[in-house]
Amino acid sequence: MAERGSLWAYGASGPSAVDCSGLVLYAFRRAGELDAVGRGRLRSGSAMLRWARARGLTGATGHRGDIVVWGSGSHVGIYLWDDTFLHASRSDGVTVSDIHDSYYSRRYLGARRLLN
Repeated sequence: MAERGSLWAYGASGPSAVDCSGLVLYAFRRAGELDAVGRGRLRSGSAMLRWARARGLTGATGHRGDIVVWGSGSHVGIYLWDDTFLHASRSDGVTVSDIHDSYYSRRYLGARRLLN
């Protein structure tokens, strides 16, 4: 949440600007939950989708801290609570949105815990 309001920039992974996968990587790295190997493997939304599918991506809305995925991995974010998620949007930068918003609900694939 500390990055809320940060700018969006393609391929950026913080701290002054991020894209969607860069935000996820930056947040988990700052929380000490992602080592260098994980950062290398999860450097894009499509890589996060492949990782999540291999570990049982669930179509449910998720639990706080889960990675949430849309489309073909074209967009990722972090589940917060009450069906909201933190993500980096081209138009709004880092913001909180509702999974049930019509734009997101049509493309939503599911959620997966980073750990375990």
